Amino acid sequence: MTLPIRLTWSELAYYWTKAIRNGRIHRLVDLEAPFYKSCMLLAKIKGVLINPKVVSMLLDIIKKLTQTPKYEALRRGWKRIREMLSTFRRNGVLNWAPRVREWMSDERFIIYLGFMEMNNPIYYRSTL
Repeated sequence: MTLPIRLTWSELAYYWTKAIRNGRIHRLVDLEAPFYKSCMLLAKIKGVLINPKVVSMLLDIIKKLTQTPKYEALRRGWKRIREMLSTFRRNGVLNWAPRVREWMSDERFIIYLGFMEMNNPIYYRSTL
């Protein structure tokens, strides 16, 4: 049995203030910002939010507000690495270039690939 996740006003206010200061508040779309602010007000009145559906929606918004560009680059870099590894295995590149496997486990290379994916327009992306 898991304990229910609870969000207090101070936690919600912390993430809201942090998002405003670092400019990530603009990542929120449509009704996410008003929903978050209304939940902050409700948490201030009630003291704590415990509804699992509301809390899960708020946690998704908090994740969006706290996600850094490095995290996004890592995510996209790992996706690109998986694509490249499957292509390299299929074509036998790993047999004659074993060092490629070392490069693909280096975090700096993964972040580099991720940023390259983030900054390439869709119509320039190559399909291996």
